[in-house]
Amino acid sequence: LGSGSGKTAFICAQVVGAQGTVIGVDRNEDMLQLSRSAASVVADAIGYDNVKFIKGAIEALDQLDSQGMPLVADASVDVVLSNCVLNLVNPDQRQGLLSNIRRVLAPAGRVAISDIVCDRTVPLHLQQDPELWSGCISGAWQQDDFLKAFEDLGFEDVRYVDRSAEPWREVAGISFYAVTLIGQLPIGPGSGCC
Repeated sequence: LGSGSGKTAFICAQVVGAQGTVIGVDRNEDMLQLSRSAASVVADAIGYDNVKFIKGAIEALDQLDSQGMPLVADASVDVVLSNCVLNLVNPDQRQGLLSNIRRVLAPAGRVAISDIVCDRTVPLHLQQDPELWSGCISGAWQQDDFLKAFEDLGFEDVRYVDRSAEPWREVAGISFYAVTLIGQLPIGPGSGCC
């Protein structure tokens, strides 16, 4: 999610191999042009073409394309990766973001989400600061709420596998930390999409 220049997608392309598929999603046209132009170069270098980049908002993966299909199909993805873009989604649209992450994942699907969390809720006046917003500060999730959001979706073993020991940044007495969250959906009955 938030594929940017495509670097992570191209690394993943080699991990999943020729039989796998990688989907990069970004809403920035400049980044999409950059990643799409590099795709053929990477495909030539690794010997197969298994990456596609689609334009869309990460909170709206259920948006219908020109054929009436969602940008990313239900239960079609094994792993969702994201690096510091969930915080850029407006809090009013976060339920859509989370529901879409859950919807696209197949049973036993996994998430690995790197982002910024905080030790206290960010007050409204800081949420409305555009500079802090673009720096992943204004939209930071409170650290316990971030874990709970994925637990509430039915993910198991949700935890931080990495968390900065010292605050990445402090603003107005609030400490912000870089984290990587992981979780996995269960296998079997009851693991269908929400």
